[in-house]
Amino acid sequence: MFTFQVFHSSIQSGCNLYGCKDRYFLFPMFFRFRIFNKINKQKGRKLSFFIRNSGTYTIFVTTTITILLELIKISDMKVQKLLIPALLFSLTAGTAFTGCSMKEHDNTSSTDSLDIDTVVYLNPGSEKPSCKINIAYTFLKPTSDKDSVSRMINSQIQSVIFGEQYAKLSPQDFIRTISTDMIDNYNTDVKSLFVADQKNGMEEKDIPAWYNYEYQISTVMEEGLNGIWNYTVTNFAYTGGAHPNTLIRMLNFDKDDSRLLTARDIILAGKEDDVCKEILKSLIQTANTKLETDTITCLAGLQENGILQDGNLYIPENFQLGKDAVTFLYNQYDIAPYYLGSFILPVPYESIKDYLKIK
Repeated sequence: MFTFQVFHSSIQSGCNLYGCKDRYFLFPMFFRFRIFNKINKQKGRKLSFFIRNSGTYTIFVTTTITILLELIKISDMKVQKLLIPALLFSLTAGTAFTGCSMKEHDNTSSTDSLDIDTVVYLNPGSEKPSCKINIAYTFLKPTSDKDSVSRMINSQIQSVIFGEQYAKLSPQDFIRTISTDMIDNYNTDVKSLFVADQKNGMEEKDIPAWYNYEYQISTVMEEGLNGIWNYTVTNFAYTGGAHPNTLIRMLNFDKDDSRLLTARDIILAGKEDDVCKEILKSLIQTANTKLETDTITCLAGLQENGILQDGNLYIPENFQLGKDAVTFLYNQYDIAPYYLGSFILPVPYESIKDYLKIK
């Protein structure tokens, strides 16, 4: 007699069927049949097949159908009556389940952008004082409703750079909300002071410059090292202090799983000092360019010009995995006085390849 059982199974990478002597073969998706019969006695035929890391259900379905057809050819009528329904189920299951567990991301994701350019006036009917807001926000455009990776990357950008309160917002809601928050912050900071000054007789020509705020956010998203999205945000803000401040932030995301990469993810443990030596070379070159000199050749020379006064160079979390180099970024005040600005230091992969986890 011929009987079969159906039970849950993980997909295997290879399988053999020698005749029909108590053997297993793969069924579409997560099923397999166990056959108890010696169908093959009549013709002495031996069937065998291999499935090599297919990664799709199509190969499983095709292979299963092929085997069922072979079994039908060499079976008697009673067995055929059992195999034919199995063949029909195989066709149906293959159609129904194909693609169900494919990774929900497409590396063809593209970028999109939203812009806001507005001016808010503190005193109705007058152009002074004011708050200028200019935002150019770049984000990943999901390829489909199932593209959770692109959405997760967007969420992390909004959370890590701008604040946890923005994490769950869509790009459209985010840009509206953050601009509203900037306006609210402006009013909170200066409106009551401005009203008081007006009551005390302050004229428009005497309005101090610090009553005028300005926010500028620019973003760039581009492909870096294989499989990585590079994201750079430049945040300029003048909020009434002695001078404006510019803060740059660089992020790197794995395209496949949306993971935000840290320095620890890319640099081998114990090799930090070796990487710092290469960063120092780039820092010396950049410092000479900024100061329009060629006299700086070592750490002491940097310190004489106000750079690395504490003597410690470190690997920042501000870095970018570009196509040809890792770029390390130190913002204003990180390692040098405000007037020297930020230091953007490219280090070619060739010079640090032995110290990196990534290749």
